[in-house]
Amino acid sequence: MLSIQLSAIPWRYLSNLFSIQTHKVSLTIRSPYFVVENLIDTWIEKRRPIGVCFSLPTNSKEDLARISHPEVLQRSTDCIKLKMGDEAVIVFRYTEANRKTYLTIETIPKTK
Repeated sequence: MLSIQLSAIPWRYLSNLFSIQTHKVSLTIRSPYFVVENLIDTWIEKRRPIGVCFSLPTNSKEDLARISHPEVLQRSTDCIKLKMGDEAVIVFRYTEANRKTYLTIETIPKTK
């Protein structure tokens, strides 16, 4: 699996990161400007393949249980799963590593 570290990309170009042809993308910049709902809409619109995973450093956690979206399958404070077509699920979850908080976004196969 490939991993790309991106540290100098202006945050407003996040949607352009979807053109990267690798399965694992890890940003090293933090931004207070991204909105989880916008990331959900972009991920559903851009349709990343199963196995693609983005890790975005974040300054604070949003309560993912409050997100209302027609594709929601399951949600809690730190994790939300959304249907992406008939074959895949998008998982947004907060993870901790080295005393840093990340919003991890991953496309996984839909279990039957």
